[in-house]
Amino acid sequence: MPRARKKLDRIRQVHSWMQSRFRTPHPTVLRFVSPEASEGSLGFVELHRGKLRISLLKTCTHQHLQDLLIHEYSHAMDWSHHRAPRPDHGPHFGVCYSEVYRAYIDEGGWKESYECKW
Repeated sequence: MPRARKKLDRIRQVHSWMQSRFRTPHPTVLRFVSPEASEGSLGFVELHRGKLRISLLKTCTHQHLQDLLIHEYSHAMDWSHHRAPRPDHGPHFGVCYSEVYRAYIDEGGWKESYECKW
């Protein structure tokens, strides 16, 4: 699949790559929200109908959306709200974040994500 030219399509490709590489306790879905629906947040994760819904503010720049997706996907990997709650940015989140970030930047995830066949 060629690299997507549109900003939101490219972020969807990166999300697909993350899903193929990193496990989460529930399936993840990605959605883009308008400033009115974002509730003042640039991105957040919530459990919705058995899936972890990652919501990102669609008016952000491409680079900012990539950073937000890495951050929010790390929250999805760290999801434990069905057990005792963890701190929002605790040590386990840091491990998840570093794994995703390292794979995306250092191991060529940015490149691999558009060369993979889904």
